[in-house]
Amino acid sequence: MSSPAESATAAAAADSSSSSVARIVGGKKEVLNEGSIQRKHNRILVTGGAGFIGSHIIDRLMQDEKNIVICVDNCFSGSKANIQHHLNNPRFEFIRHGMQKHKHTKHNQNTTSQSRTTPYN
Repeated sequence: MSSPAESATAAAAADSSSSSVARIVGGKKEVLNEGSIQRKHNRILVTGGAGFIGSHIIDRLMQDEKNIVICVDNCFSGSKANIQHHLNNPRFEFIRHGMQKHKHTKHNQNTTSQSRTTPYN
């Protein structure tokens, strides 16, 4: 546990313009969370995105210009018509795939809107 003096030093060394926090321990400066990846866009994965709820989530996410939305749906209970208006948008990608067979993608967030009507294999 740090002493009040160390806590005050850590708070004073925190730079408000970055996510790094420095503290002095035993006369040495330690940097916590050194480096921070700041992305220009957020990549968000929405499973079940062609369904009723998922398509409305996608509509909301696409309003923010910083979001890149990846929609994964097997269209078992959803319809591609629900997301048709996003298909030509360069910030939107549709993958016809069932999530019971996991496909590995790099993304910042995962939003699931799958219903219980989706078959589990």
